[in-house]
Amino acid sequence: MTYVDAFFHNLTPRAARSTLEQVRRVLRRDGAFAFNVHYTTPDFLCFAASEAGRAWKMRGEYEMPGSGDRLTVEQSLDADFATQVITTTLRFRRTDSESGLVDERTSSRQARYYNRFELEYLIELFYRINREPSVVGSSPHLLYVGEKA
Repeated sequence: MTYVDAFFHNLTPRAARSTLEQVRRVLRRDGAFAFNVHYTTPDFLCFAASEAGRAWKMRGEYEMPGSGDRLTVEQSLDADFATQVITTTLRFRRTDSESGLVDERTSSRQARYYNRFELEYLIELFYRINREPSVVGSSPHLLYVGEKA
């Protein structure tokens, strides 16, 4: 079983195929591979590619233990429709009550989104699957279980 959203970090179809192939290679004959994928809606993709998606949005604010400083976390998105990649950038701003901004850093990660049918085709190259994946809780995640063929 993979960790939440682990499959999204395959940024190309070739990388996705390689992951599926390598996992299949090490599974027992009766083994199965379970992983979740985020169901990316057209509305979310349009938002991520828009000016509104690229604008910094508050994600959280935290008090830093021992110092009284504040850590503010903001998020910005960007979507590339040609490569099906979403870049999420987090901005971390540490401030104190006396001088204001103490430190600012950013961190970005990329994730490839998949059309459901594209993903099912890739999985079926290496596994038998149920074409009706399970929905994970109330979140927009789908759970796939691929059985070694």
